Amino acid sequence: AASTIACYVAEDGPGRRIILYNTITTTVPAIANTGRVMATAPPDLQKLELWFFQSNSPGNPQQQWEASQRLSEWISRAQQGEDHRAPLASICFQLFCDAQRPIQIRFAALTTLSRLSLNELERQQLRSYLLYQFGSSSSDKQRPPTFLRNKAAMILMQHILLDVPARWPNLTQDLTGLAQSYPELFLKTCETLLEDFLMNDSEKESIRRVKDILKGYSAGEATNEQQQVLRSSTNSNPTPLEQLYGITVQILALSFQQSAQDYGSITNETNQDLQVLALETIKAFFMWTELGFLGSNNANQSLELLLVGFQPQRPSQVQLATLGAWCEWTTSASMHAGSGNHDSTITSTEDPKLPIMSAVLERLHEYNLLPYTGESTVAEIEAVIEVAKLINMFGLEIAPLRERTLRNHQQRSGSNGETQHGVLALFNKVLDMFFRALNYDDIDVSGAVIPLANRLALGMEEEAKETEPTVLTSTDNQLRQHIPQILNIFYRQLKYPEDFTYDFEDDVNAEEEMYRTDLCKLYVKLVAAAPDVCLQFVCEAAGQTLQRTTNGVNSSAASEQEVEATLRLVFHYCEGIRPAPGAKTILKNETFVAMLSAIHNSGLVSLYNHQEVLCLYYETMVRYSLFYNSENHHAMLSKTLESISGTRGLQHAHAQVRSRCCYLFLRLVKSLVSLLRPLVETAVQGISNLLASSDLELRPDDTLYLFEAIGLLLGKTGLSPTEQQRYLTLVMTPHVQSIKNVLSTPGLTNDVETFGQSLSFSIAAIAYLSKGFAKRPSEEIQQVLLEATNIVLDVLRALPMSDVVRSKVIVFVQRMIQSIGDKVLVPMPNFLALLIEHSTGDDILFVAQLFNQTCIKFKEQASAAVDSAVYPFLLKCDSLAKALNTSTTGHNGSKQIPPHLYTEQLSIQKLAFTVLHHIVMHNATAALTSETNAGNLETTFNIVKDGAILVLDPVIKRTCLKFFRELLEQWGTTSSSTSNGGTVGETYYSGLLSFLCQSLIPGVWHSMMERNFDQRDAQQSRNVTEFAHILVLIQQKHGMDVVQRSLNASGKWLTNCDPNLLASTANVKALETTLVEALKSKAIS
Repeated sequence: AASTIACYVAEDGPGRRIILYNTITTTVPAIANTGRVMATAPPDLQKLELWFFQSNSPGNPQQQWEASQRLSEWISRAQQGEDHRAPLASICFQLFCDAQRPIQIRFAALTTLSRLSLNELERQQLRSYLLYQFGSSSSDKQRPPTFLRNKAAMILMQHILLDVPARWPNLTQDLTGLAQSYPELFLKTCETLLEDFLMNDSEKESIRRVKDILKGYSAGEATNEQQQVLRSSTNSNPTPLEQLYGITVQILALSFQQSAQDYGSITNETNQDLQVLALETIKAFFMWTELGFLGSNNANQSLELLLVGFQPQRPSQVQLATLGAWCEWTTSASMHAGSGNHDSTITSTEDPKLPIMSAVLERLHEYNLLPYTGESTVAEIEAVIEVAKLINMFGLEIAPLRERTLRNHQQRSGSNGETQHGVLALFNKVLDMFFRALNYDDIDVSGAVIPLANRLALGMEEEAKETEPTVLTSTDNQLRQHIPQILNIFYRQLKYPEDFTYDFEDDVNAEEEMYRTDLCKLYVKLVAAAPDVCLQFVCEAAGQTLQRTTNGVNSSAASEQEVEATLRLVFHYCEGIRPAPGAKTILKNETFVAMLSAIHNSGLVSLYNHQEVLCLYYETMVRYSLFYNSENHHAMLSKTLESISGTRGLQHAHAQVRSRCCYLFLRLVKSLVSLLRPLVETAVQGISNLLASSDLELRPDDTLYLFEAIGLLLGKTGLSPTEQQRYLTLVMTPHVQSIKNVLSTPGLTNDVETFGQSLSFSIAAIAYLSKGFAKRPSEEIQQVLLEATNIVLDVLRALPMSDVVRSKVIVFVQRMIQSIGDKVLVPMPNFLALLIEHSTGDDILFVAQLFNQTCIKFKEQASAAVDSAVYPFLLKCDSLAKALNTSTTGHNGSKQIPPHLYTEQLSIQKLAFTVLHHIVMHNATAALTSETNAGNLETTFNIVKDGAILVLDPVIKRTCLKFFRELLEQWGTTSSSTSNGGTVGETYYSGLLSFLCQSLIPGVWHSMMERNFDQRDAQQSRNVTEFAHILVLIQQKHGMDVVQRSLNASGKWLTNCDPNLLASTANVKALETTLVEALKSKAIS
């Protein structure tokens, strides 16, 4: 045909036919459908090329956007039909094939081709060009750039998944030819395909088909992995997978050979890139399949090449790629298919991986990539990190094998001695490299082997649990013999660098901190494995450090980093001590107590002013605060309190120290409050002065810690009521006066946020002070707190619209319920009224909690306090729920509630039902029949009934049913009474009974008979039980006829059930069983 690209068939080997292209002119070819090869192209190649160029030119954003939009539109049109698609495919193909075009144009054209749905012939033509012309005519210096090559590899990978084997039967032959002409593309195609096997979840069937073909199975063969037999072990013909892997290994071998000949030349640099690509491809093979599928000869040759891949004279990129391949090989299955378990891929001492590991370790030792001391001089730090990762993997693989081998030897004494020696020798080689890595002066290298260190610590713990001598616990085989060496390295690595800035928001510093966190976790495991050895080490380290602190400013004095590391040893030691709590257990050890005494008496606080040292010192003293309970240590307590409240603590110049000391001071007071009676006056006066000082800035949360500490000092140390009142008044007076001053400010409501923050802080301070008086304080203290309650009520009246004010007021009232008892019931109605009126969806929950806490605490007394607030609360919940219900409009104009808003709506509805249930459950029912709420009683019943019938949440349903059941129990007995002392009127009980029989029972039974009700669900089953309780209560007083009529009124009593089915039920359990049987028959019908 008169096409501008000639298509012809050529022979390339016996029985092999390929399609080649020969570009004759620059006229645009058009890839057509079946029956045509090429046709005349449309005359808009230049426009498409311009759009490609503009879409890749960020210099003009507007032009770039417009060009991208045009391209997207044209591609979308091309996908709609053949008429649009064929010209676009042909133009893109022409632009891609023209090597004289700019690279970005060719890449854009190839990317567009990858997005089009090409037919079989078009894919064959594109594939043939990529396999036999793309890059094959170029020299090594003129190869296509990496990003263009990678895109071509991705397209070939897509074609493999789509066309193999039916439409691409010669996959192996084509890729073999590609390896000869363009090895880089061959390697990248293999790597991309293997990675897609692991990452692609959308084309599972295609991937499974290609996998089977590569492994030598026919379609549909070997569906059961357990029945698969390795093709390479039974058939001399290599599988496609073996051939591809063999080609990859040969490329790497030739590249290594070429590098040795052309060292230092440009060609050598090209070979380096080829070597890296070949090594990454080998790694991809290891990631995807077991070694047995790659062929023993190929695997052995590749491992021999990998042994020389990390030689010191190799470029760092090659070393990194080699070590990465070794890491992947370590965790891949062995030459024995199907071997391995969740602990290790090595399950046998005969595994061929073991001698290979030994060879790798010998080479690493020979090349000195991990020196015993100092930094590596033969490898970049990235390569050293990879070596450490490899050592870590080796150790994790061999450690379980070592333990199994020793146990087997114990069970079969005298057998396999040579094998045992070989495994232990290999493990010792790993340990040698492990200690080098752990001791390396780089956290990335040392941190890489911490998982192995944790695994060794686990083995040490298992050794410690052995009660009888075994091979595992013999001196020669014990892992615990290495604990001193690990501790020495740990202590060295735990010290911060001298130039460390302690700015943990910085990424580098954050990594340092995470590394030390991992080290401390390891240390705790070591303590658990050998507490005595670790204690000896800690005492020696502390003794040396404390001795050096006496040198003052001399050059030999202990550095801040050393002191901090020593304190960290002491601080974390108790975490590994059993039984828990370790801090209490270890204080029974005289050696540890003596060490704490030495630290106290050393004067570290006065010698070291660094924030990390001070904070960790106080953390340690607070953690072991029971140390001060001994009479011999009371004097040390005074020194500690003096330090923590002075310029080395609460008044320190560094904000971090001040903030942490506020919290630690509170913890110290809580744990030792019984010992602080002689220090109360000094401590309270000092803290009050500190809080009033304007020289030091404390965060609001930190000051609240101090107020709580003052409250504990006043309320828990045994002061007389008069002294308590005097000190409490002294502390509260500034805040009360501050509140009054703010309330008297003109235009208070004009700046709600500013004034609200100030007032809320004062309210919170008083609330935290009251924590020391939670258990029925004296009348003097109650009077002071009651006066504060009235002032807080004034604040709420002034700024009820402030969210922070309402929040702190709720906290304050909750504290007063515990502190001043029933005196809080007098102002409670005013608090509830204001809080309900101004509450939002964010704080209505806390208002409900205030209701519930009042009912729980005061029982019948609470009815008068909540009386006027019950119905407003129900209305508020209803309005908030309806606001969510109308917040979203659907496409058709109907109201739709997003799931998150529906969940919030349910939670608000549940609050209303929970409050009503608490009122009834705690005998505050008089609030429902009071003059205020009696007229709304039926409305209240209907609200709860809707919850029991219409709400789908079974928890809400049960709450509503319990409300009616408990109300029926109260009003159905003569013991229930109203606030005036008389019995509940017959009118209320009759009204409740009528409501239950005519409305609730039929409605609930009707909802239970619906298909979406599953009586087998645990929550729904509880609802059936509650419903049965209600029916039994009615039956016991009014007979079964009333119950039967109520159930029949639902219209859902099935015709295949006996109408007198309930007549024989005598208790709740029997009635519940009857109801369940009826619900089961619903399911059958």
